[in-house]
Amino acid sequence: MALNPAAHEAYLKGRYYWAKSTDQALRESIEYFETAIAKDSGYAPAYARRSDAYSLLCAPILEVVPQSEVMTEAKASATKALELDGPLAEAHDSLGRIKYYFDWDWAGSEKDLPRGVELCPNYASAHSTYALLLSALGRYTEAIREARHALELDPLSLLINTILGIAYSKAREFGSAEAQFRKTLELDPDFAYAHWMLGAFCLVPMRRYDEGITEFQKAIESAENVALPRGLLGLASAEAGKRDEALRVLDEQSLRLHRSRRRAHVRSSGRGLPAALPVSGLVGVEPQYDELQSHPRFQNLQPYEPSPGKSR
Repeated sequence: MALNPAAHEAYLKGRYYWAKSTDQALRESIEYFETAIAKDSGYAPAYARRSDAYSLLCAPILEVVPQSEVMTEAKASATKALELDGPLAEAHDSLGRIKYYFDWDWAGSEKDLPRGVELCPNYASAHSTYALLLSALGRYTEAIREARHALELDPLSLLINTILGIAYSKAREFGSAEAQFRKTLELDPDFAYAHWMLGAFCLVPMRRYDEGITEFQKAIESAENVALPRGLLGLASAEAGKRDEALRVLDEQSLRLHRSRRRAHVRSSGRGLPAALPVSGLVGVEPQYDELQSHPRFQNLQPYEPSPGKSR
């Protein structure tokens, strides 16, 4: 089937806005992807990217909308892309991203994400998403390799730059991680996710609490609705011996959660975790939780076991 120039132009504009990774930009990207689909209902890449935009809107990086409001559309778009074009790398990346982030189906993600890389070795997003999964599995050398390759393919992507920093930090290569996060912030000083990751994955694990507090505050200023940096701000304040500040942050966060609990999807923790939850991806490999490794409750949580033959 011949490529529809108008559909492709709308698709490219959608990709441009998607890469900005902000609330407004993502909504604009969805409009462009839907325009592309309206002009060519068989244009599979537009469905895949539409899925990615919906996924990012409810991912922890933004938390703009509850998962319950958009995840059905995200999954439907990714599935449609795969139906239209089975060998499409974007479709496998989109489905693998959903399985990893939202369904906690890491076995399924381990199949889709490498398939995306295999189908299109020059697709940067496939390498970066796969790098996140590999990091969560503790396969750090592979994760760093995938993240570096993604950055070579798309050196100006804020997300991909940040993901390389995450890969370094989970490997406990904090010097390289800090340098990478700061390089990302040179591209965009207001990119909240990089501030958040710099504080959580570098500065707090290195016990540089005051610097971490500063980064969390910057993340909150840039993305006020995101919850996790606020919790981490309270944790860093407590670790720094600032008890009153930590309690203030805790009280504020409790109030925010109470106000938003009817609007937002909030995952449970502790006893409420699903039996198949890949706990290693939540706290087992994240450096800010290293001190929890010896805690009995942590050890009783059930980690995900990677596929046979996969080395750590």
